[in-house]
Amino acid sequence: MTYKELFQKYTNQLDKDQELTAIKLIVLEVNKLTKEDLILNYNKEVLNLEKTEDLINKYLEGMPVQYLLGFTYFYGLKFFVNEAVLIPRFDSEILIEAVLEHLDVNKEYRVLDIGTGSGNLAITLKKLLPKIIIDAVDISASALEVARENAKYHKVDINFIQSDLFSNVKNKYDIIISNPPYVRKEDLLSEYVLKEPIGALLADDDGLYYYKTILKQISRYLNDKYLVFFEVGINQETKVKEYVRKYLKAKTKVYLDLNLIPRVVMIEGDKNENSI
Repeated sequence: MTYKELFQKYTNQLDKDQELTAIKLIVLEVNKLTKEDLILNYNKEVLNLEKTEDLINKYLEGMPVQYLLGFTYFYGLKFFVNEAVLIPRFDSEILIEAVLEHLDVNKEYRVLDIGTGSGNLAITLKKLLPKIIIDAVDISASALEVARENAKYHKVDINFIQSDLFSNVKNKYDIIISNPPYVRKEDLLSEYVLKEPIGALLADDDGLYYYKTILKQISRYLNDKYLVFFEVGINQETKVKEYVRKYLKAKTKVYLDLNLIPRVVMIEGDKNENSI
């Protein structure tokens, strides 16, 4: 079977949640081809046909292509992923951009990443801001194994801690970041999303449980001057800002994603000002 015939065979089998680009990724990765190679060899026989078709069929059956290949890209960096971790999303890059807007690359900050998963946020920030000292926590030991593998791959020093939110956190921080579970339990999810760890996706209280829980406890883990960055779901920023006013009495700023949807809530506070 040629590459052309392969694409013709499977293109007609795609449903509304499936993309031809995913099949192309499988073909390129399994056969060790560049996009240019694929064009030049389009009418030639598929090199590793059996493995290629096996992965394509698993994708068509509902397995995310990132899990099938074992990696994805975030902020231009390669991250290993498996079913123990949430697949990093492009939307989360907004949080990285928001942090970079406020931090000086030449200064040292102590940073905490809550719910690190694959470690994509913590590792990306450490590569971009080498002087930061960063702790990254997750309740899942399996997720932390993936995060440590990614940190080793990227040659960055991060202190990973198994912790249920702040349960094993001892330090105070200048910056706290988090992309917590925020999907409402009643929301309809595609079969691909349902293959991801549910504990990293769903939250009680209309998806707001973790924001409220974190903000109730966060003050004791913050230095006098601090920044907090949350990724939020659709229509959640207003309630998160309410929690901030209740528990921190700090200023907030909302960052929009490329679809102009509120995606990140930044909290900026000074405990000395609040005590006056």
